[in-house]
Amino acid sequence: MRFKLLVFILLITIGCDKKNAKQYYIEGLDLVKQEKYTEAVKRLNNAIRLNPDFQEALFQRGKAYFYLKDHTNAVADIDACIAINKADSLYLLRGRIMHGQSLYADAIADFDKALSINKYNSMAYCGKGLSYYDQGKFSKALEAYNKAIQINPENWQGFNGRGMTNIKSNYYNDAIFDFRQTLELDPNNDYAYYGIGRARAIRGYYDEAIGYYDQAIQLEPSDDMYYYHKGQAHHYQQEYDEALKEYSLAISKDQYNFLAYTARGSVYRIKKDYNKAVKDLAQAIKIQPNYPIAYFKRGVVYYATAQNNSAITDFNKAIQLFPDYSQAYYYRGNAYLQLGNKRMACLDWGKAGSDGSSKYSVHCK
Repeated sequence: MRFKLLVFILLITIGCDKKNAKQYYIEGLDLVKQEKYTEAVKRLNNAIRLNPDFQEALFQRGKAYFYLKDHTNAVADIDACIAINKADSLYLLRGRIMHGQSLYADAIADFDKALSINKYNSMAYCGKGLSYYDQGKFSKALEAYNKAIQINPENWQGFNGRGMTNIKSNYYNDAIFDFRQTLELDPNNDYAYYGIGRARAIRGYYDEAIGYYDQAIQLEPSDDMYYYHKGQAHHYQQEYDEALKEYSLAISKDQYNFLAYTARGSVYRIKKDYNKAVKDLAQAIKIQPNYPIAYFKRGVVYYATAQNNSAITDFNKAIQLFPDYSQAYYYRGNAYLQLGNKRMACLDWGKAGSDGSSKYSVHCK
């Protein structure tokens, strides 16, 4: 009798655990939809603890880890899902995770696996397009985005991706067409407004670009790059106070935006606020030590303040990172001349091409 009672209690417990696992999963799924990923992981942990082969819970936890940028745990969860059941959605998510780690070949391989299971997976082609885009393979990116749109003409991600690829390919009117297609499908798509702004700014229509950036910011006020590019539009029009404001807003949204620190430092140099310029450019270099423009611009500040040895050190680093940096050769030549080293100055002006031709003709012939 006691044995039967224990079995009965065990069966009830197992039944309750399954019910609890499902309930934890539903709660976790709801939190993922709300973008509360840390809380979602906690609920999904409980679901998986009670049912280790709960594929849906593993998949959602993998998504949550992905958005938390915990790629190691994300891949582990998706690998566990794939071991249970190979599905195109699993390879699609793992491909996105691989892309997030800049493992582009692995990402494309996973997107291709997704397509081998479902050749109509439009988002897998979008994933391939983005991986090719980030490798600078724009013609292949266009092919992938074209296929995504062909499969699903309502895939605004495909239009956005193709739009930005068209900008990189100098097809600015085609880019604007793509972003407008997105806005027909999703009138509140902030990235599409941003994309049109980029296409207009590159052509020199800065006021028009600022209007589009403002629309993007109104829809998504947390994106640092919207403020950064709006700052650039003001910068190019020599509206330096407005540029400083936008670059500062970009940094307030993302303290690791080395582009905004570099650009703000450049404006401070123009305004002859050299201490702030050096501080910003040093911060940009700290965040991204392999960004040659930050070294070059700090070198220009040092040159402007007669710190020629420090300037040469920064120009050396800029050239090391980008050997064809003609402006760095030009300014390094200027710094050498200030130190009385005409021979080294002439060598650098000779390497600066058209940037150094006038100085070379005056001092070196």
